[in-house]
Amino acid sequence: MKFIKKIKKFLKKYPNEGKEISIDEVRSLEKNINKTFPTFYQEFLLISGAFFDPIKMDHYFEFSESRNKKAKENLKKYSIILEKDIWVISEIDNSMFILFFYFNDGDNPPIYRLDFHYFENILRYNYEMEEFGELFEAREIEKDYEYLEKQYDSFSDYINERIKMYESKYD
Repeated sequence: MKFIKKIKKFLKKYPNEGKEISIDEVRSLEKNINKTFPTFYQEFLLISGAFFDPIKMDHYFEFSESRNKKAKENLKKYSIILEKDIWVISEIDNSMFILFFYFNDGDNPPIYRLDFHYFENILRYNYEMEEFGELFEAREIEKDYEYLEKQYDSFSDYINERIKMYESKYD
């Protein structure tokens, strides 16, 4: 598999100092969430370990359940209903910005991004308008902002792009 070879080649050049992940740990997490990870994601975890430096956002394996729990709380808070169950692969700002895949989207699923900051800005705007009315100079809320969109056609495309960006910065 070309994807696997690329990760292994990268890790030879830039050794990962993170903890290795066993298949038992992956299976245990799958059992806890009652889902099976896509093949490419499983392979990535087993090869890259608990941390993969080219992914700059928080993606530590040991926090994956709490990261996903917080993202689901944000979905509920902002009344966002997604078409399928998701798995957050990385996040920033307490899961206010997430990258994720949908379960059951194949062995090498597309990667999507969701930016909850957009909804937080709307809540803040509505509050300020209620509190201050005309005294408040309303800032523009980006009406056409795509708070949810596909970022990569596949998980392997996402990892390949992150590796390419990392190498361009550190080579």
